[in-house]
Amino acid sequence: YREMLTEYGSKGMQHRSVTVVISGNRPTETLAREKLRYAFVDGRLSDMDKNEHPVSLIPWISESWRSHFNWNGRGELTSTEKVKLNQWIKKAHTQGRKVRFWATPETVNFWKTAYEVKLDFINTDKLKRLQQVLSDLQKNP
Repeated sequence: YREMLTEYGSKGMQHRSVTVVISGNRPTETLAREKLRYAFVDGRLSDMDKNEHPVSLIPWISESWRSHFNWNGRGELTSTEKVKLNQWIKKAHTQGRKVRFWATPETVNFWKTAYEVKLDFINTDKLKRLQQVLSDLQKNP
């Protein structure tokens, strides 16, 4: 499967069709020592704040939505929470990383907000509905 896996080695990042990113109990230091690797690490906000590991090891930041935000996807995201979200996305993008939240609200309102703030990944179990919402947003930005 090597020919389809993104790898990091002496030539730097070689992006391919499949990028393996380990989440949960992550072997960050073990992977950091590898001279050639086919796996990367799902970072946390603390990894972004410290910025000790390169994007070639931690390509994105992933956190639980509910651990950081009170908004449940109904009504409007408060200005305070929107500022916090935008700051995290901007900081990650400045470092060359992407942002992902899990345990997010499964609402059209959340998806529209995620699209507007340029959240890189939207987690959902309602793929067809999300596809329709994103398609509509791209047609009528």
